[in-house]
Amino acid sequence: MTVRIAAVLVAVAAALAFFAAAPAVARQGASPTAEATPDENELPPLPGQIAEAEREYRATEGRLTGTAQLLFGVGEFDTEEAAAAGIPALAERIRTDPDTANVPEVGGPTFGDESLAFSGEVDLDGTDVFVAYLAFRDGRFVHAWLGASLDADPLPDLLSLAERTMGGPGTPAAGTPESGTPDPISLLDRLPGLTDLPPGFVLVDESLETYNGAATPVATPAT
Repeated sequence: MTVRIAAVLVAVAAALAFFAAAPAVARQGASPTAEATPDENELPPLPGQIAEAEREYRATEGRLTGTAQLLFGVGEFDTEEAAAAGIPALAERIRTDPDTANVPEVGGPTFGDESLAFSGEVDLDGTDVFVAYLAFRDGRFVHAWLGASLDADPLPDLLSLAERTMGGPGTPAAGTPESGTPDPISLLDRLPGLTDLPPGFVLVDESLETYNGAATPVATPAT
């Protein structure tokens, strides 16, 4: 199941992409799932976006049911106004993409300054896959979280994790420093770590990217 769901998430994550899919930079011993290659279908950074960080976790063989893959992303924007515009931009991408147009938006608690959630099933090469997407804004920072499973809705896991790690519904997550140059290290720290997750997950990929004035990826050295 692990290999199968990994392929599923790659396809679903591409369809639900919120942030620019820039080449990954491995950190802290994580092993990239695949070598990054240019993709003409990758989305550019959103207006005002100056940095992004992502972490991907996969279920181990011992976790046989429930959420099997988790992808966490956070984008930093130069102003709160630009970040606020990112939330409806995300919703529009999901509603208009052929791969995700049938995944409905669902109600739920509000996290941070504003949030939205989508949850449903998609057909991937004849396989029914449960997917859930949770996005919320904390000032200039927009989180975009994705879960996938072959046998259960992953949204409850995403909501529970957000409540535990982000201060609960209606509470800004980690503070919002004033506009300025991006700080990718602290940006990565805004994402859930392995100790925040239920047992049975491993970190498989981790990346940091910043963008110059032309919205061009600028490699962030691994440490």
